[in-house]
Amino acid sequence: MGIAKGIDLSKLVDYTAIEDGPWWRAGSGDSRSGQVGQQIGVVSLKHASGYAIVMQMQSGKIETFRPMQLFPYEAQATQQGDAA
Repeated sequence: MGIAKGIDLSKLVDYTAIEDGPWWRAGSGDSRSGQVGQQIGVVSLKHASGYAIVMQMQSGKIETFRPMQLFPYEAQATQQGDAA
């Protein structure tokens, strides 16, 4: 059986964009530990519990994290406030 093409994922997935979201540091648990990024959204499967935080990392990569993996990163927020 081949992979179906043209699947409408909007029937399966919810995505909420976050403008000017908070900055987070990834905690221990995988190879991304210690990396920092800004939250740009929240993604979840419809009809399922749980969600993932979507972040744009300082490197530019887009990554997803479980909420319990993240810790507030105040230094970045302070730097943004100083620039304003």
